[in-house]
Amino acid sequence: MVDGEGGGAEVGRRRLAVAGSDTRQPQRSIIRPSVGSEGEPSRHGGGAIEQKSASGRSLPEYRNPPINEAVLGVQTEPIQRPLTPHLGLFWREIRERYPKAEVQPALDPAVEFFGLPKPAPLVGFRVLDKPETPRCWFITQDDTELVQLQQDRLIHNWRKRRPEDKYPRFPRLRETFERELRAWESFVEREQLGRLVPNQCELTYINHLACSSIEDQGHMERFLRGWKAPEEHGFLPPAEDALLILRYQMKHGDGEPLGRLHVTAQPAILRIDNSPVVSLSLTARGRPEGDGVEGALRFLDRAHEWIVLAFDELTTPELHAKWGRV
Repeated sequence: MVDGEGGGAEVGRRRLAVAGSDTRQPQRSIIRPSVGSEGEPSRHGGGAIEQKSASGRSLPEYRNPPINEAVLGVQTEPIQRPLTPHLGLFWREIRERYPKAEVQPALDPAVEFFGLPKPAPLVGFRVLDKPETPRCWFITQDDTELVQLQQDRLIHNWRKRRPEDKYPRFPRLRETFERELRAWESFVEREQLGRLVPNQCELTYINHLACSSIEDQGHMERFLRGWKAPEEHGFLPPAEDALLILRYQMKHGDGEPLGRLHVTAQPAILRIDNSPVVSLSLTARGRPEGDGVEGALRFLDRAHEWIVLAFDELTTPELHAKWGRV
């Protein structure tokens, strides 16, 4: 449920969607994956960082984490009455911080279901009796941050646009996201458009793991623990590249599912210099842990803990040393 601005570019034979991600998109000018389809920025992001978790656990820290994009988002019950002009009125209130704007198609709802096999995605269409309210991007002057706003969603993206851009760390992004979410909540109430009722929350980190050559993209064992390459003198040649997808249930202490962690590792090419990377994205999505903005923030704190610990557990000690694990 995140998005930014992405846009894959062709590399050889295939394309890949880079949406943050469905992250919901902002990587447009940074990455063009080497397999897949087309995308926008991410709604989401993932990397190991920070001090203490919400549960009090010690979290690993990295001096130079490979984070390219981080996305915090909340999906709400649809506000029935907002019109496109309302989004413009809200932009006036935050325009000093986000002076640039773009209009994008609205995102479809994203919900984690449990208890039944996940149905295969269907291609469909909708008949609308009136024009759909769009999704607006409100962007900072330096392009590193944006707010994505639509009828049922508010998303905040940070993305690395230049080599010197430093990841500002989760506490600062959380503070900014809370400020914009509460501003939108106040606007909705003031304009008598209804009330915000969060139903899903999402945190995404997108990491770029540098490759020494394009051949590295087929050697996931160089990036991820537990991955074993086939025997060197077997029938199969070395893999050309690899795509890995993992899903983990996030549960309460009583065993009740709360959300899901999605992990994807895929080959990509950086547009800035055509260098190969493995794009490792971690997205934690689930229902709020309580009512209102506070319940949404509690889930995001839990999501942050899961992503940081998962990143640390999945990636290799050799890479930890390279990134300056503390």
